Amino acid sequence: MSIKYIIKGINKDKIQFTSETKKGEITYTFKVSNLPKEMMYADAPDNSYYSLHVIFFIDSYRTEKGNTVKYMSSLDDLYHLNWNFVKDVNQQTGTEIKRITDSLVNGISSTEERVKRIYQWVQKNIKYVAFEEGMEGFVPRDANLVCSRRFGDCKDMSSILTMMLKHAGATALFHLDW
Repeated sequence: MSIKYIIKGINKDKIQFTSETKKGEITYTFKVSNLPKEMMYADAPDNSYYSLHVIFFIDSYRTEKGNTVKYMSSLDDLYHLNWNFVKDVNQQTGTEIKRITDSLVNGISSTEERVKRIYQWVQKNIKYVAFEEGMEGFVPRDANLVCSRRFGDCKDMSSILTMMLKHAGATALFHLDW
């Protein structure tokens, strides 16, 4: 197995890293000295966001047959891993989303105006609540659930917005330039 790591947080320059190989095994050692006391802020994300920490991940592994399998060695690997979590989200448009969307765009022929009305409805009617722990920080909830609860995080708001736009016949695209 091939392991990689990323160092996150403040005071990264205080970490001393060494690597040692003995009998085919690699040992990574991270040491830190004179680290200042962490400050707590009531109006900021949890300290785990700022704290100095090392994140390990599996770059690749070897199967019993000797084949090397890439696991998290690139953004494509990350995409394929995450796709398994989101592939079943928003499979069907529920009756409530259909009803709301139809009422917003009824008689409106301009795609721009349809998009504007849907976007404004989501802004006004879906309360933003941050979910940052565990898989809730990565996986959007189904648009039908967001619609019935009337709250969600940024991914959830994108989920309902995309579903409503699709139902209204507007194209919702998401594109990243890496």
